[in-house]
Amino acid sequence: MKKHYRFLMRALTFVLLAMLMLSVTACGGEGGSDGNPNYSVTVGGVTLAPDTDMATVLAAITETHKYSESSACPPFEGVEKLYDFTSVKVTTYQKDGKDLVMGIFLKDDSVNVSGVTIGTSVEDMKTKLGENYTESASGICVYTAGNGSKLKCIVRDGAVASVQLLTKQADS
Repeated sequence: MKKHYRFLMRALTFVLLAMLMLSVTACGGEGGSDGNPNYSVTVGGVTLAPDTDMATVLAAITETHKYSESSACPPFEGVEKLYDFTSVKVTTYQKDGKDLVMGIFLKDDSVNVSGVTIGTSVEDMKTKLGENYTESASGICVYTAGNGSKLKCIVRDGAVASVQLLTKQADS
């Protein structure tokens, strides 16, 4: 009987730890080495984050989109591609023969980053993301993720007017 009880307790502990790990991921992504989350957004059931291989995203997402390309601006080389989905715009940069996500720009309040969407109040933004950010005089609140990417919330009249996720290379 004791053996059965210990097995159940271990199984319960494992399940609780797994649920805790999933809840941390759902609240903003896995933490970086400094404890800061790595931010992402889910579109059509597909998770988008800075530096994600865009080929993987395009293979998994079924939503139609507009596409354009142009010459990349420094510090990037090659071709910059723009994928315009219903709720987000995604730009890419080329590295080692792959197109990687450079930036994700939310277009409306149908998607969110850690619960923050266009229209979220500044108070709710701070509640959901914390107060560990830098703020410019022009109302741009910048959170730095564990992987060095940036989450930028542009604030106007006490609410988030724009949400952008950028790879650390794009934020120079």
